[in-house]
Amino acid sequence: MPVPSQELDVELLPKTLVALFSILTFGIETNGGIMTKLSSRITPSPHPPPRKTQIFSTR
Repeated sequence: MPVPSQELDVELLPKTLVALFSILTFGIETNGGIMTKLSSRITPSPHPPPRKTQIFSTR
């Protein structure tokens, strides 16, 4: 099988990325409700990170 040229790769790359992205978004849309319910039960709500300004203010 011959190696495709760079022109073909450049043309095929966006199509494959769009296809993968559409599959991911479709999966997120279909499984979004179920996944959010499961993740909310398993993992607690993330706490906001501490502010770095407090470290710099205590000089």
